[in-house]
Amino acid sequence: MGDDAVEGEVKIRYANGDTFEGTIGTDRLKHGEGKYTWNQRSEDGEVAVLATYEGTYVNGSKSGLGKMTFPNGDTYHGEWKADKMTGDGSFMYANGDIFSGKFEDGIRSGKGTYEFAVDKSLFVGDWAENTITDGKWVFKDGGSYVGRFENGNPIGNCMLRFPSGLQQDGEYVKAQTTNDNGEEVAVHKFVGGTIVKVR
Repeated sequence: MGDDAVEGEVKIRYANGDTFEGTIGTDRLKHGEGKYTWNQRSEDGEVAVLATYEGTYVNGSKSGLGKMTFPNGDTYHGEWKADKMTGDGSFMYANGDIFSGKFEDGIRSGKGTYEFAVDKSLFVGDWAENTITDGKWVFKDGGSYVGRFENGNPIGNCMLRFPSGLQQDGEYVKAQTTNDNGEEVAVHKFVGGTIVKVR
């Protein structure tokens, strides 16, 4: 952008091929609504879109409501702050998985729901450092696990509910076992109590 740039609506093509269409402030920073497109130019001069962001900017950074499409096909639609996903939003992964909930500094943090495309099961609960820590794992058949998680795995005291209406309290504990190669590996083992009918 040259010295003759003005405040208001602009269309900018950068030296690397990226483009921006939107508004800039008197300080020449992106401010307000805009669309930024990351492009890649091939050796024969063809331009391909790598990623896009369409939404609100504040002082040159993505802040407010916006939608980002990433190079790998993932998309995020939600709140931003200082160029990071922060607040409420939905992240749709290229493999079909969907997370809807709270983000902090670009990672899953707070209340949220993660739906797995492959089996339609759900993680519903509290998240920290991008992984679920406490909540419910709901399966496609209607059964569920209620308890804590460690690195995405059930751990500690919990309750299993079965589609038939049966319920079992128990505990997931860490244990060591031997794999097919004769190596010791850590597993999570369920130690269950009495199964009862709840409905």
